[in-house]
Amino acid sequence: TVSTTTMLSVATTPPPVNRLDDSFNIADLIPSVVFLYSDECEGSGSGTVVGDGGLVLTNAHVVTVGNSPCDPDVWFIDSDEDKICDYGQDGSSFLSRRPDAVGSVTEIDDDLDLAVLQLHDPSTLRPLNAGSMGHPPLEPWTAKPEPAEPLTVLGWPGTGGCTITFTQGIYSGMELDYRFPFYKTDATVNHGNSGGAAFDSAG
Repeated sequence: TVSTTTMLSVATTPPPVNRLDDSFNIADLIPSVVFLYSDECEGSGSGTVVGDGGLVLTNAHVVTVGNSPCDPDVWFIDSDEDKICDYGQDGSSFLSRRPDAVGSVTEIDDDLDLAVLQLHDPSTLRPLNAGSMGHPPLEPWTAKPEPAEPLTVLGWPGTGGCTITFTQGIYSGMELDYRFPFYKTDATVNHGNSGGAAFDSAG
């Protein structure tokens, strides 16, 4: 099961390791987590393919500039070895391939910090189904985790280079000082992880 990550819900202490069940196969989940970027959005983030395969779930702040939504480009990957960027001689990074899709904001909730994107072909702007391209949709997770339940976070934190990054931790309790409660975790989460997937031990 899967939920999105948000910077409001975490403490970035060093994560524990080797806590996942033997049945959990992270490689099966990587193709469902996407990279989002747009100059219009003034930055990058992560997202998860959901619904029938034509939608991406992410955080609202990833696809919002001021009070207005923005439409990011979307990149798919197949494994932890797939790169979405490269580095120049001066050490700066640049996107090394064209986007696989364009995402348009169809639903947004600033209070919950959630947004849903509709995927479109970048050339024709026709609706695109990621599931038919080998990037299956995942079912969002709504059940509350058990105390100290293992969690794995996938995304592109910026500090993790040009490939997808995953960190491990546990469910650390509830944050109740906001309008809506948030889950806390000690899994390391940085800017760019926002909107990416947090998986329990069942995947």
